[in-house]
Amino acid sequence: MRLGTWLLMFLVCLGLHFGLSWAQSVISPAARKKEAIAIYKAQRPKQRVIGGIALARPYGWFFKVSGPDELVAPQKEPLKTFLTSVKFSRAGEPPTWTLPEGWKQQEGTAMRFATIQMGTSETPLEMTVTQLPMRDGDETQYVLANVNRWRAEVGLKPIDAADLDKQTTKLKAGPQDMTLVDLSAYLDGTPSQGDVYTRTMEELEELARMRGEEPEQPEIKFTLPEGWKETPPGQFQMSRFVVGDPKDPVEISISSAGGALADNINRWRGQVGLEPIDEQQLATALAPTEVFDTKAGQIEIVGPPGEKQQAILGVIAPSGRTNWFIKLRGPVKPALEQKKNFEAFVKSLKME
Repeated sequence: MRLGTWLLMFLVCLGLHFGLSWAQSVISPAARKKEAIAIYKAQRPKQRVIGGIALARPYGWFFKVSGPDELVAPQKEPLKTFLTSVKFSRAGEPPTWTLPEGWKQQEGTAMRFATIQMGTSETPLEMTVTQLPMRDGDETQYVLANVNRWRAEVGLKPIDAADLDKQTTKLKAGPQDMTLVDLSAYLDGTPSQGDVYTRTMEELEELARMRGEEPEQPEIKFTLPEGWKETPPGQFQMSRFVVGDPKDPVEISISSAGGALADNINRWRGQVGLEPIDEQQLATALAPTEVFDTKAGQIEIVGPPGEKQQAILGVIAPSGRTNWFIKLRGPVKPALEQKKNFEAFVKSLKME
């Protein structure tokens, strides 16, 4: 083949290449955005929540296990056996129960009445036991609100009262009714659609705009009183400190959560063995203070006399749709001895 023929073919190919490149460059952005993009989904782990709700005025009691479905599912029958063993002797007093073989109970914390360990050392699970105050009103609505709270934790939509009996099971714990809740879901909130689905570039950009940037967590600065030691925070806590006897310390925590002021104060009262108070009593119990340059209320709660008498010093400050909680709890004598240190600590708190 002659050199001229080779040169002609080369120029034709070169022209086609640049022609295609030019065509791609002038296609409108709108046209490119409509091109479907295949998105392949990895296998998503399923989460499971199994728990029981018992109403024993003035409190509702909650027993909950959550975790990967393959670990929680085998515990359903032992958990049902445990729930039917729960007994309430007198109104307002904590329940008793019988632990299945291999389960171990730990002391409660500021956020829990008790923690119960189950499973194996390789695949441990824990059940949380908590109590929340009940107000006068419809017990069905109280159970429904808490079932929907658990549903929200795993990304499920709320249900209404008409569906409550269909989505839960009734057990008997002695003469007491126990509502069994069994939920499973994928935590990303995306319904299962097979292994692949498509989105256009325009849809992906809109989803990105809707999601926005992740908000930065505030950094909390403080001056630590003498003797206080910082320890790893527990569930729902941002910071945690202890002081005093290592076997039975006074615990101080900083956390953030929602809920009405009266409900949170009455939850604290329940933790030290006191009954709920009403709005009028609450108004006289709170003293004005400030934290994070925000108006707040401070309260002192002392449990009934006894061998394990407890006290709580707390500060609650509203912040948008949530509240800041700075809380000290422990045996009554060492807890109240830390009152001045606690108040100085609260004044030192700064948010950056």
